[in-house]
Amino acid sequence: MDAGEWCLLESDPGVFSALIREFGCTGAQVDELWSLDAENFEPLGEVFGLIFLFKWDGKKETASKGKVVNDMEHENLFWAQQVINNACGTQALISILLNIHGNKITLGEELENFQNFTIGIDGESKGFALSNAEGIRKVHNSFSKQQLFELEEPKNQEKELPYHFVSFVPVNGRLWELDGLQKGPIDHGEISCENWIDAARPVLQTRMAQYQEGEVHFNLMACCEDRLVRLEKKLAAETMDFPKSQIQMEIETEKEKRLTWDKDNARRKHNFMPMVVEILKQMAEKGNLVSQVEKAEERTKEAIERRKKLKAAKQ
Repeated sequence: MDAGEWCLLESDPGVFSALIREFGCTGAQVDELWSLDAENFEPLGEVFGLIFLFKWDGKKETASKGKVVNDMEHENLFWAQQVINNACGTQALISILLNIHGNKITLGEELENFQNFTIGIDGESKGFALSNAEGIRKVHNSFSKQQLFELEEPKNQEKELPYHFVSFVPVNGRLWELDGLQKGPIDHGEISCENWIDAARPVLQTRMAQYQEGEVHFNLMACCEDRLVRLEKKLAAETMDFPKSQIQMEIETEKEKRLTWDKDNARRKHNFMPMVVEILKQMAEKGNLVSQVEKAEERTKEAIERRKKLKAAKQ
């Protein structure tokens, strides 16, 4: 990957939680949400912000219905314009972390330095500051896929719409949508309910309903307090045996989840290309490579035909 470039980021809670840790930040993690129902938020504790992934088509019909405002007119609100390709995932996460007030998390040296450097400057300048934040870019790119060569896409192949990350946060008693592709932060109005998630829920539901019927390419994650720390505090304060055993089970489940995240991230970061090249060499030496390539080409053609038939049946 060339210097200055940012890789595509997978929408996965294990990836985003690892980003938080590798930035040097503590007290927060990211968990996936399968629905907007209230019971899905209960195990998360305090939710600092939401990360929403969707297909970006640039159409007015699917755009946010909030009001774009001047970020310089709103104190304590961090918003940065996106000036870097593929950085929207990390930018959405940082936009949440830098909008958490009240010593609820520890940012760490990297993010603290970035926060202090960008105090008092406009969103565009913050975006350029992020593009030059080498420490943040290095952590982001540690999740880049290892590639030995680039494959050219067929010229007549229809290009898929790009995916885009935005974040939702409660700041100064208002609900904000932070989208780096806009000219400013998006104000969704005053939060009149006790739980800000209740204000965000209809906004997200309306946004998803704007897309064509059957569109399911959305992903929603919550940036929340560190669940392991919260559970361990809860365990230390509990005196009854049965509740303690239940909390201990939750702690073990959380630890197992994090071990799975670590294994998945290790696979994401590992360079499998030398192994693949060696397998291809061995297959060529044994005379199996050409026949296997031909079989793979046939399976690919069959898969393409199946997709064409399914697409035609839906139209």
